[in-house]
Amino acid sequence: MSHLLEQKLIEIRDILTKMEWEHKNVLSLNQAAQYMDISKSFLYKLTCKREIPFSKPGAKVIFFKRTDLDEWMLGRKFPSKKELSIIPNQRKKEVLLSN
Repeated sequence: MSHLLEQKLIEIRDILTKMEWEHKNVLSLNQAAQYMDISKSFLYKLTCKREIPFSKPGAKVIFFKRTDLDEWMLGRKFPSKKELSIIPNQRKKEVLLSN
């Protein structure tokens, strides 16, 4: 099989996997790591430090709500320069200090 064809097949597989996640509300540790594009070890560290919400119904399995992952990934929003330019001066200080 040519390298280009193999690469395209991998891209198609990744697209289909991500499409499947759009309809799935609960993800395993492996799926969540792929969804977030981070390593499993980093995700496991986040759970050990309790920095990310998760469920552990049994001794060896960990699950994540996809919406919780989305919220966590977008949790620390920094305003753009344009957004800062339209915020009144007092509010700018509060926004900058809260981050």
